[in-house]
Amino acid sequence: MLQLSQEEAIKYNLNELADLIVSHYNLEQKLSEKLTLEEFLALISQATRNFIELVLGVNSDSLQQLFFNDPQILDLLPPNAQDQQIMQIFGMDKLRESMYYSLYSDGKMLRPALVFVGGLLTKAKLSDLLIAAMAIECIHTYSLIHDDLPAMDNDTYRRGKLTNHLVFGESMAILAGDALQTLGFSLLSSNQQLEAKQVLKQVQVLAYGAGHYGMCLGQALDILGDDLTLDKLKELGISQSKAELRLTQIHYRKTAFLIRSSILLGVYASNHAKGKDLERILSYWAYNLGLTFQIKDDILDVLGNEAEIGKPVGSDLVNHKLTYVSLYGLEQAQEKLNAKFVQTLEYVEQLENLFKENTEQEASLAITWLRDLTTFVVNRNK
Repeated sequence: MLQLSQEEAIKYNLNELADLIVSHYNLEQKLSEKLTLEEFLALISQATRNFIELVLGVNSDSLQQLFFNDPQILDLLPPNAQDQQIMQIFGMDKLRESMYYSLYSDGKMLRPALVFVGGLLTKAKLSDLLIAAMAIECIHTYSLIHDDLPAMDNDTYRRGKLTNHLVFGESMAILAGDALQTLGFSLLSSNQQLEAKQVLKQVQVLAYGAGHYGMCLGQALDILGDDLTLDKLKELGISQSKAELRLTQIHYRKTAFLIRSSILLGVYASNHAKGKDLERILSYWAYNLGLTFQIKDDILDVLGNEAEIGKPVGSDLVNHKLTYVSLYGLEQAQEKLNAKFVQTLEYVEQLENLFKENTEQEASLAITWLRDLTTFVVNRNK
């Protein structure tokens, strides 16, 4: 891992830190090699976590790195080391610690990997992809922190460790989630290497996927259905197919829209995009993968191993949630998972046809990793 002292870290702006990580992990070379999916995910995960460490870790100075060209903000910082130490006594660093606790984790980092897939398809600069990768992970992590709160799912473990509110308290966990959300957009808008129109498209696709029409609406629909047990649905005269429609809309918005945002963040980091056909194929791949992912999650909540998953098994049953398993039973839920898997792979085939005359090694590798990742979602144990 690349480590910098605080004195060293403040010498670099955000883009320069990203360049350091790209160089340290030799990403240009390694991402042109035929890595297995496991090797690809491990590489992106290591690089993204190291970048998180430099931007938000104990030796970081996020204000300096994000607002290096804004002297008015920098003037508000404590003027000397002694004043900064006094502010530490008052807990100035506690919010950053809470944010970092959940963001720097042993998570799958699938969304950052998708950012790189989208960028490799369109020949984006790797340091720009790294910034977008951290941005999407900030948004995803904020949603997990809030999802785990007592007012939501009231979970005790996430990614193999205690949930944020059990370590830092509910108030700080809420603020950490809020701050991670805004940090995601700060990262994108602080990228000095992309054209303004590229940053605008990134901000738009991320806001759309995470906001009141995407992830947040999906979560709202989920909460509003907390009392919709199978017996309640029968009382209301709601058919099985109508109940599945509700589930599908929840999963599209809670999961699929942010997966779409992830891969398009990578596409928009490049000026070499292949137009609307590429966006359409990747969008529908994302929608189908998101649904596949959630059906698998429903199955794992019944059959999974708590030690592998990193959170309690059976929480959906305890919380009386309507899931594919509760609606159809395990056998039919598995059949629906397999059918959706096949449908998702069809979009990978469309992508291959779109790039059939492309001789770029990186694009070919990206499509292979996308296919393997689709299979991984179905076969995963956590």
